[in-house]
Amino acid sequence: MLRPLVKTFTITPALAPLLEQMSHDMAVPVEGLVNQALFNWARLHGYAEPSVTPVTKPPAAPPPEPETTRVPIIEEPEPDWRIEGAGSFGIADSTEPRGEKLRRVVLQLQGREVELDSQRFLIGRDVSCDLTIDAPRISRQHAVIHIGEHVELEDLGSSNGTWHLGARIERRRLEHGDELYLGDVAVRVEFR
Repeated sequence: MLRPLVKTFTITPALAPLLEQMSHDMAVPVEGLVNQALFNWARLHGYAEPSVTPVTKPPAAPPPEPETTRVPIIEEPEPDWRIEGAGSFGIADSTEPRGEKLRRVVLQLQGREVELDSQRFLIGRDVSCDLTIDAPRISRQHAVIHIGEHVELEDLGSSNGTWHLGARIERRRLEHGDELYLGDVAVRVEFR
């Protein structure tokens, strides 16, 4: 069994209050923030493989059974048929785009699937969220997904951001197959 390396080091006076404030705001011990920062630096500079987890992280528990929650079915009205020209039939307002019926919105993350079950689905580290993600780079209330005519994700001013294709986003209409990052947690969006 590996024992953690305990080392004393000095933090510059300018960084010490920032570290304390971050620890307080994120409800993470100072040691955890330092370990995560060192691990990220090592990973970014080629000292650690991206798939390697830091030694301080406890072993992952087996993934929970997929949650089964439901999104209301959005029914489209039947087309309005009318006679056009000399006896031919067509659809009225045929230039208006009609999307496929939205059955379910499913998020795939950390080896599990979560089906959204409300029009406002809150994601964060706090246990009061609809989806709780226990990860240090997830804010207490990180983002919310709105389900209406469209499915949209809104970042709630999270510390580590919500990302799509390498760009930080504040609000985005979601499409089937979108791959997002909430902090450093990968999430795939599927419409079924």
